[in-house]
Amino acid sequence: MKMNYTNFLASMGVGSAHPGGLKITEHWLKKVNLNQTSKVLDVGCGTGQTIHFISNEYDCDITGIDSNTEMISKAKHRCNQQQAVKLLKASADTLPFNSQTFDLIISESVTSFTNISDSLKEYTRVLNKKGTLILLEMTREAKLCQQSLDEIKQFYGIMEVLSEEEWIEKLANSGFNSIQTEVVTSSTSAKNDFNMSEYVNEDYFDMMAEHYKMNQKYSDKLGARIYYCQ
Repeated sequence: MKMNYTNFLASMGVGSAHPGGLKITEHWLKKVNLNQTSKVLDVGCGTGQTIHFISNEYDCDITGIDSNTEMISKAKHRCNQQQAVKLLKASADTLPFNSQTFDLIISESVTSFTNISDSLKEYTRVLNKKGTLILLEMTREAKLCQQSLDEIKQFYGIMEVLSEEEWIEKLANSGFNSIQTEVVTSSTSAKNDFNMSEYVNEDYFDMMAEHYKMNQKYSDKLGARIYYCQ
């Protein structure tokens, strides 16, 4: 398996990879109107922690996609008793769904790892006209030198490191006309949730250590936002 940040998360089976973990998911869920008739799409569902929680709490129709085969396998294992959950391998920038299919689309620390503009256009396409998009994404808090930008992009395998203003601009250009933001504070901690593969490349433990170093190094330069979009 190719050594990269996404495959590292898949191999370690990290359930709470996004800032704030399940605690922040529970927080934003209180601000959306979900019921048994809601159709939900979790883009980049990972090992299925958010899907499993929503299915248990709301018993709604929920679909999860991920581009990583190992992530999908672990999500299916987690959600194997939940008949309302559908899981498939797919990419955010080419969603295999009809237009206006979903009432709620979730992307928790995923869209940054894709071609952002293409993915946002796909979210707009498959979301109902009165639907809601929830983005929880890495957000640049301050200007970064080119060397720092290159280091972040290379480690995480991303193409852009956006500020809040740049996220809002891209969302508006993709068709969202109501965008509210909320800072995810550093005091919001995530409970560890791991489902490690039987064989884990030892180099991934070095990558985990490097990830923590990156967090410390850029703690005042990189943050996270919840973007509530309609």
